[in-house]
Amino acid sequence: MIERQHWARALLALVLAAALVIGLAPVTAWAIDEDTPVTLELPGAETAFDAADAATANELKSQAASTYATALERTGRTSFYGNCAGLVNQTLYILGINTYVVGLSGKDEYDFYEDMEKSSGGYAIETYSAADYTLLEALNKLTNNGTQTVYNVLVGFEKGSGEAGAKYGHTCFIHGIVGGTIYYYESYNGTFGGVYYPEGSVISCTISQFASHYGKWAEFEGIVHFSGGSTTASNTGHSGWVKEDGAWYYYDSNGTAHTGWLKSGSTWYYLNSSGVMQTGWVKSGSAWYYLSASGAMQTGWVKLGSTWYYLNSSGAMQTGWIKLGSTWYYLNASGAMQTGWVKLGSTWYYLNASGAMQTGWIKLGSTWYYLSASGAMVTGTQTIGSTTYTFADSGAWIG
Repeated sequence: MIERQHWARALLALVLAAALVIGLAPVTAWAIDEDTPVTLELPGAETAFDAADAATANELKSQAASTYATALERTGRTSFYGNCAGLVNQTLYILGINTYVVGLSGKDEYDFYEDMEKSSGGYAIETYSAADYTLLEALNKLTNNGTQTVYNVLVGFEKGSGEAGAKYGHTCFIHGIVGGTIYYYESYNGTFGGVYYPEGSVISCTISQFASHYGKWAEFEGIVHFSGGSTTASNTGHSGWVKEDGAWYYYDSNGTAHTGWLKSGSTWYYLNSSGVMQTGWVKSGSAWYYLSASGAMQTGWVKLGSTWYYLNSSGAMQTGWIKLGSTWYYLNASGAMQTGWVKLGSTWYYLNASGAMQTGWIKLGSTWYYLSASGAMVTGTQTIGSTTYTFADSGAWIG
């Protein structure tokens, strides 16, 4: 294995040298899973390293080259062109970050890890979402503006260029960021700073150059930082989350598929009797629960389409009257939050656009109504304060 890896790296170096000597024209690169060419205009890195950083950088380059060669050998491929996620998932497995090869597309990589506390290989997970950061901000936050060395960073993009890029997104893996310089490889060929980098060769660039390059053609989704790790990760057998035939399963350390409720990190999931992770509405016992597209059980207010539902702290969907803070809401038998006039028994109540039950005087159109402290609409003759009012059977104030 080691001899093959050294041979692969040597061959790669010869190809690069030959390209520089004979003056090959800059090559147009293709974003993985995409059908539209993307020209890489990333300038070469200019960061100087001190002795300690230079040694670490060399180690990262060696690790990246070895990992790429091993990924090709493991899969029997001659290239990962057109399969960015395949290269990243093989990388995570080879490095021991995962104990199995996850089956994902580029745009699903970030979503898969977002709610996890640890990878199956025991690495702590830290995420930075596009909801909170740009790509540049996320990398600067992670590295303390380039002053902190970090390793093992997955970058996920919701969309790339072209039809396939819009469908499958893109992903890449950063082996390390040292002295503000990123070391990583890509699943396509490209010219960086006038130098041709074949697929899988180690690219180095600054954080700002990296963010600028991908910002031109990819829609950032988030980054995942894997830190620490387990000394017992073996990269054999099924354990943790595994995707099989389009469905997600969770295997315990003995390789047994879990069923029923599962707490992974701080998140609850539900797997049916066949072990398949569920999404959407699930009835467990006498209660209904809602699981997001990632399988995570939801709590609190959830809006589905134009309808709001409320799930308590255990995830159970609520019905009937609920009081949150000082406000009452009414949810019908299907759990849908009600607004406007609602008749319960022989009593009418009015809930505003946010679902909050109203009390006191309210004006709807040109008509005034009065709702008691319990929210019940009044009719007939009523004394409010020290004044007597008359209300029609419809609740409208008539005098």
